[in-house]
Amino acid sequence: MHSFLLAAVIVCGCSASGSQRGAPSSPPPLENRAAAAPQPAGGTEEDAIRLAVYRYLVGHNASAGQTGVPFVCLEINQHDQARDPSPYIMKAMSGSRPRAVPGSACESSGSGVFLKGDHAKGRGLVLRTEDVKIDGDKATVTGGYFEAGLSASGNTYTLERQRDGSWLVTSDQMQWIS
Repeated sequence: MHSFLLAAVIVCGCSASGSQRGAPSSPPPLENRAAAAPQPAGGTEEDAIRLAVYRYLVGHNASAGQTGVPFVCLEINQHDQARDPSPYIMKAMSGSRPRAVPGSACESSGSGVFLKGDHAKGRGLVLRTEDVKIDGDKATVTGGYFEAGLSASGNTYTLERQRDGSWLVTSDQMQWIS
């Protein structure tokens, strides 16, 4: 009898801390809605938006490595050209875990992402941002990650300006993944 009741509880999803009947249920907030990380002085509005996306991507990507990689390579890709993020972004990401390095310090291939000249440091991830569109207190950014071979994604991130002026990712829509 006890195993039947346990099975019924598991099947119906009941829990001791369940919500009240009729109470509206809302989706949980994105994890990055906690405290906004401090930002260095300077930088453009676009820099602040890209920074929010990079910080979000560190903990929210579909790679096998996730946050267990020793480093992430930050890139801005526009018109099929990759460039490093601004010094503002690199300074803001210093001290992060995993360690953030500019994309130009990395080499990517079908077998992974490595620091140039030092494959012993292990495999990392490329986190990239592409187009940024700002419309008042909202912005959209395309980007994603690359891990190796067919491990990559393309996403569209929606951000909202917060009362303190910082930007926060409020939506993450995957466009493709391989």
